[in-house]
Amino acid sequence: VRPRVHERKGVREAQQAVQLGDTTARAHVVSELALLGRMADARRELPAVLALAPQQQGSRFSLMLMHAALGNLDEAFKALDLSLANRDATMFTMLWIFQSTALPAPFARLRDDPRFADFQRRVHQPAQAR
Repeated sequence: VRPRVHERKGVREAQQAVQLGDTTARAHVVSELALLGRMADARRELPAVLALAPQQQGSRFSLMLMHAALGNLDEAFKALDLSLANRDATMFTMLWIFQSTALPAPFARLRDDPRFADFQRRVHQPAQAR
């Protein structure tokens, strides 16, 4: 199956953004490659993303999407849990996005996993005193 022109363009644009060394951009490239069925290419890019991730805390949402696209649901939920523990603003955006019925299959699998309902429940609980 040939990818549509806008999908190929999206991968190219994301790859150009990677030159900035941004975890979010790199995770986006991996996600796009995986969604296009280019799993070998996506897995080849994965180590570079994971090497940058600890240095860039704002990328948990992108890491969650990347792991979901790769089918690594356990890792996706770890990213969600870190997001919740740090009360990242992006987790609320993510919950809003995941209400869509038109999610790509990897993200729908994440949403349909029983752990996602538990995550949603925990998001709506008050933060515990530290």
